[in-house]
Amino acid sequence: MTDLTQLTTEDLLDPRNICFEMMDRDVIDELARRLAEAEAIAAQRQETFNRMWDADMRGIKRWQEAHPGNDLVWPDRSKLTEWLLDRATQAEAERDAAYLALDWAVSGFRADWTYREIVEFEALHSEALAKARAHAEKVTQ
Repeated sequence: MTDLTQLTTEDLLDPRNICFEMMDRDVIDELARRLAEAEAIAAQRQETFNRMWDADMRGIKRWQEAHPGNDLVWPDRSKLTEWLLDRATQAEAERDAAYLALDWAVSGFRADWTYREIVEFEALHSEALAKARAHAEKVTQ
């Protein structure tokens, strides 16, 4: 008997090779197995596509919000990816600045600081906190 797993689906279904009325149970089982396998692969690929689509739509929505007047524009995927990566890099820098300002605030003023150093510190601290708040608002939208 032939190993059915070695035959292509086309060979299994070729009317010159098989009479459908007298089809062997093994052939029917092999076709059913292949059909189930193909359906599982198709479902997995559809799920992957859906996840990618949803992620793209979230990115496009954020891009459109950042570019008023472009509600009907979809950016090129590579440009969108570049824009999103730039936003992530900027957010990381703002986060780092906020942590630095927080560290400075916790450590307090040094007794030997000049008035200018205190003013610069307060300006950096205020700027970093404002950026951190703005970033937090963007991320939570």
